Amino acid sequence: MIYTTGDGALTLFWKPLNLAAAGLNLALTVLIILFSRVKFREDQAHGAYIEKIIFLFLLLCAVRALHSWSYTRSPDTGMYYAIHDFGQYLTVGVLLTFVYVCAVRLRFILSPAGKFYEQRVVLKPESVTRWRDEIDRAILKYFFNRKPFLGRIGIVEKKTDIEQNSTT
Repeated sequence: MIYTTGDGALTLFWKPLNLAAAGLNLALTVLIILFSRVKFREDQAHGAYIEKIIFLFLLLCAVRALHSWSYTRSPDTGMYYAIHDFGQYLTVGVLLTFVYVCAVRLRFILSPAGKFYEQRVVLKPESVTRWRDEIDRAILKYFFNRKPFLGRIGIVEKKTDIEQNSTT
């Protein structure tokens, strides 16, 4: 028993609560994944930035589950506090990203294009393509081949003068 030989009383004291928190966060992570699969399988348009907010909730629950579980594995108080500090930095980083995404969503919703988009999503979601923002453009640019995503997300590419001259 590693906890009783050294400075592990803090870990022993908080172990039941940390295991319960890890289980709860793991259950939330699984539920968010299932909800996302059902939501996006329908392939209807939804409010701007909703997928990013769902992803950040997923990331937050997964990080909290990992840290709660890792607290139960720390052999002494020093390691417990090191894991705690690292976990707090990750959690604050995810929460700050969440605040940024919510601020960008609010800025978009208050714009005339955002008001129109959100109204159309509520009234006729099947007639609206998904909104693509700067975060989507960066992800598509750096991690994916753009061609399969052009029609699906509603981007119309304009031909440049050079392309038009080369096709004629």
